[in-house]
Amino acid sequence: MPPNVDLIENWAEYSAQYGFKNGTFHVRRILLMKMNSVPLEEWDKYLAFRRALFIDESHQSLIAPPGQGNHRRH
Repeated sequence: MPPNVDLIENWAEYSAQYGFKNGTFHVRRILLMKMNSVPLEEWDKYLAFRRALFIDESHQSLIAPPGQGNHRRH
């Protein structure tokens, strides 16, 4: 299961929570924009924020029936 994510900056917040409940895989993602623009002195932080958000949203998880895990057959 992907790790939960919490990114907090002055201009935006992003959170993602992952879990199983009653046999169903749940994902909750929230992006809150707090400003219309990013201050130029925080541009490097913005690039890191954007990269982390992209990595989280493009993460793929293998979901298998209970007890099967992600074992490979030979």
